[in-house]
Amino acid sequence: MEAYSTLALCLLSSVIVLTLSWAVYLKTGEASFVDVVWAVLTAIFSIYLLAGNYTVELRFWLLSTMISAWCLRLSTHLIFRLRTTGEDTRYKRMKEKWGDKSRKKFFFFFQAQALFAVVFALPFLKAGESGNPINAFDYVGILVWLTGFCVCSISDYQLTRFKLDSSGNMKVCRSGLWKYSRHPNYFGEWMVWTGYSIFGLQTDNGALLLAVPVLLYVMITRVSGSSHIEKAKLRTANAEYTQYINSTSSFFPWFPKKPSLPNNSL
Repeated sequence: MEAYSTLALCLLSSVIVLTLSWAVYLKTGEASFVDVVWAVLTAIFSIYLLAGNYTVELRFWLLSTMISAWCLRLSTHLIFRLRTTGEDTRYKRMKEKWGDKSRKKFFFFFQAQALFAVVFALPFLKAGESGNPINAFDYVGILVWLTGFCVCSISDYQLTRFKLDSSGNMKVCRSGLWKYSRHPNYFGEWMVWTGYSIFGLQTDNGALLLAVPVLLYVMITRVSGSSHIEKAKLRTANAEYTQYINSTSSFFPWFPKKPSLPNNSL
């Protein structure tokens, strides 16, 4: 019962903050900042849930440091991107698609972010619960998280440099990690949250946390995230982007396929 009350408090707080954020959007016409708000709220709620349900202090500080580092990196990246390249193209497309209904539809979009901030924090209800000393589950969780964190950081940096250096001459980033996955940044995020979940596998009913990477994968590849981005890009896709889709793994990094040769090629 206490857990439900805690979650209800988090959700109410999130709704209030995102409603105020929507009011800021109405004033400024800028929506991209909601991603920063979501990241900060997710970190705050994660630590709050963890603080009310941990046993081993070292595990609490490990997880708190990890989610704080995630929040700091993502927020810094989003703010830098906003200042250098302007509003995210996703939000520009939403405004174009929704037209006069944008103000109303963005209200519900912001409230969805309020819900997601609490949902993403849920693994922390179980992640620090174990009374076991630091063990293999924790080490594996740290390794998976660290790998994902590095993938996120490197792929975001590579894409930002590409956008700043290409000067419109190239439309598709195919270097670095983007050579092996069309969405290495999302893959890195998936690994980060999988890492958090591994901490909780050693607790009672901890196997339920296996649903986290599955649901997150479905959400990224089928509901929003990479699916949303590619559907929008395919409407105006050029030959280079079409070839990129045909040769490069969508999510999990893998070696690119060789382009097929024309039938009359020797």
